[in-house]
Amino acid sequence: MALPAVLRASALLFWPASLSSDYSPQVLPARSGISLAALVGFCVVVGVPALVVTCRRRAPAISFAAGLAALSYLPTANIFFASGIVLAERTLYLAVALPAAIAGWVVAWLATSRGLRPAVVAGALLVVACGARSFVRLPAWRDNRSQLLTLLRDHPESYRGHGSAAAVLAAIGDTAGARREYRIADSLFPSDPYLYGGYAIFLLGIGDTAAAVPLVARGKHSHTGDRMSLRTQFVLELARGHRAQATALADSAGRRFAGERNWYMQFQQ
Repeated sequence: MALPAVLRASALLFWPASLSSDYSPQVLPARSGISLAALVGFCVVVGVPALVVTCRRRAPAISFAAGLAALSYLPTANIFFASGIVLAERTLYLAVALPAAIAGWVVAWLATSRGLRPAVVAGALLVVACGARSFVRLPAWRDNRSQLLTLLRDHPESYRGHGSAAAVLAAIGDTAGARREYRIADSLFPSDPYLYGGYAIFLLGIGDTAAAVPLVARGKHSHTGDRMSLRTQFVLELARGHRAQATALADSAGRRFAGERNWYMQFQQ
């Protein structure tokens, strides 16, 4: 998903019409093969360094801004190493220097070729448009509730949005709503061990062991999420009354993962 994420990041910088607090699947569609978005993203990866070189003499400000954008985004780009996030708008704060430099260059060109008034009008319109977009977006970040409701409204394809909603509903005792949201989240992206692990623990908590067993088994066969897999197996053994097996799983997790022993102790209490 690295190359499609590069394309989406570029689109956000130049046209932030569709914003999101979450860009995990399926806000950015998860694909295993080559896609058009990946090809265009590759062109962006190649084109930005080329822009640094070609504009070095003719437009040094754009060259500098392109280099700054590339270097600031690179640590979270998932190109050379996994960063742990697909895309986050907060990682683009420095990269916005590139569209800003291009906009400044266009305004300067307008002032030279068409006169100062058209340049001032164009610059003012751009500032007003960007300011209006920021103002309209502010209510989405008023609090956690606003952020989650905005995410679900704007991007119902976000599996993390539905997973977060499920956790909230479970916490307030709405088991039917939580089950529905977990089911939607799992249907959107069934490969997150922390999502289906949390779903399994929720089902075990309400006594639905039969529905939880396939989710626990899915975690056992996964190559990722060993920490969550051990947690779900532990809770399942407790639900079955197998305290010896549960204790063995807790000891194993405590030896393998730092800090896990506290979670098992708190859960047993």
